[in-house]
Amino acid sequence: MNGPGRARSPLLRVMGWVILAHWLVVVAIKCTQGRGVEVFWLSHLALALTGLSFVIGSASLARGVLIAVAVPHLVWLIDALGLLVWGRSPMLITSYLSAASAWDWIATVHHFYLLPVLCWALRHAGPWDRRDAVRAWLLLAV
Repeated sequence: MNGPGRARSPLLRVMGWVILAHWLVVVAIKCTQGRGVEVFWLSHLALALTGLSFVIGSASLARGVLIAVAVPHLVWLIDALGLLVWGRSPMLITSYLSAASAWDWIATVHHFYLLPVLCWALRHAGPWDRRDAVRAWLLLAV
């Protein structure tokens, strides 16, 4: 993504389709587990919107998603690191991973890659403005 918010990279479009496919798998897993309402969680919406932003080439949408999930995903990652390194979840956010099934891991793995992928994709995406924050607030409101 670069310039006035449009992607010029076929790689990002492919990544977008892969991310959207992962989101569909997450939706299927959550619905199969009887927890379909979880597809409306911020991290799952962010997954779908990240994929969409890459497919349509919208850096502004990707920036809004990044702003909305940066802090929650960093907190999640720190807690997951505690679980993986010390065997316990210091903030009890990722404690569910101790007994997670393979399907739960598939539905959760995006927490590990979404923030770095967004940062990488936006590294040359042009200037940020306050409308990016408004997009983030709208996503949080949803």
